[in-house]
Amino acid sequence: MAGFVPLAIIGSILIGAVLLVFINKIKIENPYLLVVRYNSTSIEKSLEHFIARHALKHSLKSKSAMPGNDFEVTYEIRVKDHDLDFINHISSMEDVKSAIMLSYDGNFTA
Repeated sequence: MAGFVPLAIIGSILIGAVLLVFINKIKIENPYLLVVRYNSTSIEKSLEHFIARHALKHSLKSKSAMPGNDFEVTYEIRVKDHDLDFINHISSMEDVKSAIMLSYDGNFTA
């Protein structure tokens, strides 16, 4: 039993050193939900291209078609360098009614 004390001490020191080295290397990037409402399907490709250029990652989460020729898409995005200004460009695109960006941590519970 006493032979395991040095092993426990050395193991604890090594695990602590690994934690100290990697604690500052891990970046948690919280995703955002981008909800865009528009009234013409002709902008879908340009909207997708614009999001792809300005986000690190993006994925389409939902697309809705509503009466009155209204459409809504929801993307999960990870922004580059906390650049949230691109939402202003999206909202100024022709046929876009609104653009909303929400912080999202993976669940919808309050």
